[in-house]
Amino acid sequence: MSKYSKQQNVQQQNAAVEDSIRAEAVYWRSKRWPQALLAVSSERGIGCSRAIIVDLDIDFPGMPRLFGLLLTADETFFRFEIETDPAHERVEGLEDWTDVTQQQNLSRRNPGTGWGKGAIALKVLRELNALPGPPSQDVGGLKLGQKFVATKLDEQSLSPDGPEHELPRNESF
Repeated sequence: MSKYSKQQNVQQQNAAVEDSIRAEAVYWRSKRWPQALLAVSSERGIGCSRAIIVDLDIDFPGMPRLFGLLLTADETFFRFEIETDPAHERVEGLEDWTDVTQQQNLSRRNPGTGWGKGAIALKVLRELNALPGPPSQDVGGLKLGQKFVATKLDEQSLSPDGPEHELPRNESF
């Protein structure tokens, strides 16, 4: 490997993933969701104003017109594939709508990679919704009922040598 390599450390990699998820979520929060996705989500009782789109691909060749990953306010991840009309207004077929929460990497301590993408998506959701409360599964290693306030990923919490998810008494995450 060259000394001029642009390899990123774990913190930089996690920050890039966080920025990407946040940009996608903020974009779709500021712009109207495709009507077909809005309709399918609403029919399933999902409050779209508090959910985030983690990934959305539109009109990709060989795939349904809309497909991606949605994270609901109750912290459930759904993979979806929706066939629509060309304007993405009418649902012509629902190819996939699957709860994939159990398949997400929700850990904040993955050797060599730091936070899992699912943990980062939950962090972004909580920040955007300003939802203090108990975490889902092992996110952050917090105990049920322990309050947290989402903040930017910090280098200490991402470091393989960092604390085992200990929180300062005057802060919460």
